[in-house]
Amino acid sequence: MIALLRGADRATIRWQDEPGETRWVLERAGDELVVTVHRFAATYSHHDDAEGERVFAARGRLAGFAGQVKSQLDAVLAAHGAAGYRTRTGREFPGGAYERLAALIRTRKAGRDAP
Repeated sequence: MIALLRGADRATIRWQDEPGETRWVLERAGDELVVTVHRFAATYSHHDDAEGERVFAARGRLAGFAGQVKSQLDAVLAAHGAAGYRTRTGREFPGGAYERLAALIRTRKAGRDAP
């Protein structure tokens, strides 16, 4: 989300399953976002996106999707806190990325609300 809010045209998120891979492709078109989810049978697939099974596709506002991502992170922090996140996942909460995302959302909103 951070890369897209900063102007990148595309971002890919990969989740490795046992077996297989789920790949989210996020493509920005101005203020719009196209989300396509592909499923691959092989873990760590090197296939092109189009070779996977498309299991979901949607289009919406980039700002709306970014806001939803932040809202979910807010909910995780409210429910578990950073320490609880670490206990549950074995990883540190991505606090730096969370703050960058929040700042980008505030900046975009301020620019939209400016006279």
